[in-house]
Amino acid sequence: MTAQLVNLQAAPIVMAKEHVLTNSYMKVMQVYFINLSAFRRFIANIHSRKELKYKIKAHVSRNNELFSFNRSPATLQADCLALIRMAETLRNNEYL
Repeated sequence: MTAQLVNLQAAPIVMAKEHVLTNSYMKVMQVYFINLSAFRRFIANIHSRKELKYKIKAHVSRNNELFSFNRSPATLQADCLALIRMAETLRNNEYL
């Protein structure tokens, strides 16, 4: 049984800009931003992870209500996580 558990452990994955510029991430980003340039401008002046999380969550919630996307709370949370991962990866790779 312990051998099975060892095989299930995942190795850490290093995210690069190639991973976050895939179709699934881009679809989420395009729901809330016009294009990648608008998203880059949105995250350009953010200095901490806490500020990033707060601004993305506020932006996603505001747009969901303003444009009546009618996305469920679970979908909104998944969208926030995708946008946070995308933002952190772009910033870490100095792709801005």
